[in-house]
Amino acid sequence: MLKYICSSCGRKLSSTSSGKKPLFCPYCKMRGHIKELPLDLITFDEEEKPEVITHLKTERVKFYPLKIKSLDNLLGGGIYSGSVILLGGKHGIGKSTLALQLGARFSQKYGFTLYISSEETIKQLNLKIKRLKIREKYLYLFTKTELTEIIDYTLKLNPKLLILDSINRLYDERVNALPGSYSQLKAITLEVVSLARSKELAIILISHLTKSGKITGPSLLEHLVDVVLYLEGKPEEKGRYLFSPKNRFGIIQKKVKLTFFPSGFKF
Repeated sequence: MLKYICSSCGRKLSSTSSGKKPLFCPYCKMRGHIKELPLDLITFDEEEKPEVITHLKTERVKFYPLKIKSLDNLLGGGIYSGSVILLGGKHGIGKSTLALQLGARFSQKYGFTLYISSEETIKQLNLKIKRLKIREKYLYLFTKTELTEIIDYTLKLNPKLLILDSINRLYDERVNALPGSYSQLKAITLEVVSLARSKELAIILISHLTKSGKITGPSLLEHLVDVVLYLEGKPEEKGRYLFSPKNRFGIIQKKVKLTFFPSGFKF
């Protein structure tokens, strides 16, 4: 249902997947120009009308192979455009290291990758980058915690892959709750999924685990995203396992063994 209008370009817009007013216009990319339509002007989007199955167009989904056989097999061929991957793991297990290495690999092959940290400073990230010997010029680092600012920044830079580390420290200024709360985690995940779908942007979302070993937040989070990955192992040991209990593009319940060194993961 088209309930809003962009006063900048005049296009009618629907609510986000979380039922909220859009933060920006996906057509002209302007923010602050979204207005609610009067009831008599609200219309239905063409995409909301049911279609005869024989009239549906077959479109190939774009995906980006990492050229790491074990990981590509786990992911169903690579990282898919417009998808959200939720990567969970215990503190110190190597989530950020793995995400940085995947981001570097992606940027080397496909271009602009944006890594946003809500937990580390640029100085700390720079030290980690040097330790991992990452030199890719299309991998950009940024530190930010507020979601609407992150979305604005992403729209301006238009990366092919966005990595958010981590969801537990992010917050949406429109949600009256503390960072890491169920309300914030749910709202942020809904907005991230909406951003991925509307811009055909691949997103990796990092999350901590609870004491029981589950991804922090409501179980709804795992249902909203496309792929769920758990990084398992003991911080004091080199062996790690990447486990996928959910994957819309590949095989589930599959494990990939990784080896972790001070200089990063060896694939």
